[in-house]
Amino acid sequence: MEAKVFEYTIDGKIPYYVKEQSDFIEIPFRVDSNVDVLFIEFSSPEAGCKLGIGVADSTGYLRGWSAERRSKIYIAKGTATPGYLPGDIPIGIWKVIVRLDSMVNGGCRYRLRIIGYRTVLGGITFDDVFRTLAYLTKNTNLIELVKGYSELISIMNYTYPCRDYSGTYKGSKYVEDNPTWYRGDLHVHSIHSDGRNTVCEVITLARNRGLNFIALTDHNTVSQNYELNIDSYRDPIVIPGMEVTTFYGHMNIFNIKR
Repeated sequence: MEAKVFEYTIDGKIPYYVKEQSDFIEIPFRVDSNVDVLFIEFSSPEAGCKLGIGVADSTGYLRGWSAERRSKIYIAKGTATPGYLPGDIPIGIWKVIVRLDSMVNGGCRYRLRIIGYRTVLGGITFDDVFRTLAYLTKNTNLIELVKGYSELISIMNYTYPCRDYSGTYKGSKYVEDNPTWYRGDLHVHSIHSDGRNTVCEVITLARNRGLNFIALTDHNTVSQNYELNIDSYRDPIVIPGMEVTTFYGHMNIFNIKR
């Protein structure tokens, strides 16, 4: 079983004056072929430096955003850290997009660590801990697995699929043929940005509070809209959205999936 395809570290420093010219910088890195799991770690040793990150793949597509909330993330074919989109790992030049929230006068040093894996894990959807562990126990040597994938295992946040709750959402007593007032929330966050609850927990909480609809509007990401088939939910109705979050203001966008 293959493990690491490549691993390298990029050290750099962002001068203070850069913040006066731009709110973001891009750090390019190369992804080789035969990779189905990508691990990224970003850190800065200066206490006064507050730097957030997002990742764009070699096609220019934004694969996710975690700002300063997570310094370690992974993207795989079957799953990803909340806030990031799973899928193919195309070869070529990827970019870590660094948001310069706050800087110190002497500038901000940083370290970017990237590891590419080719693994039996890449295509598995980590939405069921017990099923996944059963698969690993049957098909791998767990001791060797821990040795070879310690970085990934340390950050895998499992999210659970809403199909586990599907019995709760059949039908809707709220939908009416005639115009009427509906109660809902057009600004909802989950663990895909700075919320505390998974998407399924958010839906459950909304339904228990008698809401007719909610909009998933996590900060600068649409990964929450891919966690479940939200188009099939009618109790409550779930609207795909995103909160565009900048230093100069915020706004919500609705019916967006990319």
